[in-house]
Amino acid sequence: MTTRTDYTAAEWELLTDMPRLAAFGAMATEEGGPLTSTRELWAGMMELAQAAQTRYPDNTLIQDVTHAVTGREDGAEPTIVDWRANSGEALGNAMVEQALETAPEVREVLASHATAEEAAAYTAWVLGIARAGCEAVKTGFFGMSGEKLTASEAQFIRDLAAALGAT
Repeated sequence: MTTRTDYTAAEWELLTDMPRLAAFGAMATEEGGPLTSTRELWAGMMELAQAAQTRYPDNTLIQDVTHAVTGREDGAEPTIVDWRANSGEALGNAMVEQALETAPEVREVLASHATAEEAAAYTAWVLGIARAGCEAVKTGFFGMSGEKLTASEAQFIRDLAAALGAT
């Protein structure tokens, strides 16, 4: 199993940014109001922490990334994703785009350092975060009825899976 010390600072930043990018991308895929967006982001971030504890408790990489994302013992702030939005581009589109652009870089980092099992678990974890965010609000009245996923949310998950190299 790999740990934080097996990665350069730039590689580690990619690994810690990807789960947040998945959550923010899921939130931004569909335009919604503040309540909808909050529910989607909350669901993604809850999946980030809960899945690490319940499904991947023995995966050192996921545990180290989760610890870095949710807070550090040394009191330092976690890294903030550096949004690369163009001045004329909507922030939501930039979040989705950045998630999809970062994913292949993460795939390369995992391929060069992590075991195949570790990389597969990390990928499944990130996709679970995106799916939780996308499925947090249904399409119907007040998000309580209707479909779990819109076509654009399903496409975001497919695109993210492909970019991460998930089969």
